Amino acid sequence: MTKTLKMLFEDNLTQLKHNIERGFPNTKKRQHISNTISISNIRYTAYPRQHAVQIEASARGSTENYEPIILFVDTEFQEADAPNVITFKAINGEDYHVSPVSRRMNNVQMSCDCMDYQWRFASQNFQQDTQFGQPPPPYQRKTPPPPVGRPYANPMEVSGMCKHLVRFADQLQQVGILIP
Repeated sequence: MTKTLKMLFEDNLTQLKHNIERGFPNTKKRQHISNTISISNIRYTAYPRQHAVQIEASARGSTENYEPIILFVDTEFQEADAPNVITFKAINGEDYHVSPVSRRMNNVQMSCDCMDYQWRFASQNFQQDTQFGQPPPPYQRKTPPPPVGRPYANPMEVSGMCKHLVRFADQLQQVGILIP
């Protein structure tokens, strides 16, 4: 699949964040409270032949722990440490060198095991080829549809990310692996 055609079906982090702002303009949560999430135990897996880096972490909110995952596609691996190159130690114990990943240009796949992501975004992300792994089974409503019952979880059917993934991406930008 050509890069241009691929970009029609995949999103980058900037697009996904824009989607949650567009799809949920009145929310006081998600992107507005992501700074309350603590990210730790960041783990890198390098796939140089596939030009990809998978990064996992532990995300701690006020009550629960979650495991967000981001896979950066089209990553440029470099031969050695050089200016404007990021070095990380992967879970296999080896050092890898990559050009910083662009929020705007690099396609991503992601997942989080929180309920907001699982029921609000995983299916849409799967349709856009932005879901890392298989999505959960489709949600079966227990209440009648609006206007009688509760509103739809994702009425505009946007792809997007939960507060754990928003905070994780911000943390990756702070350590330099991501650039705006």
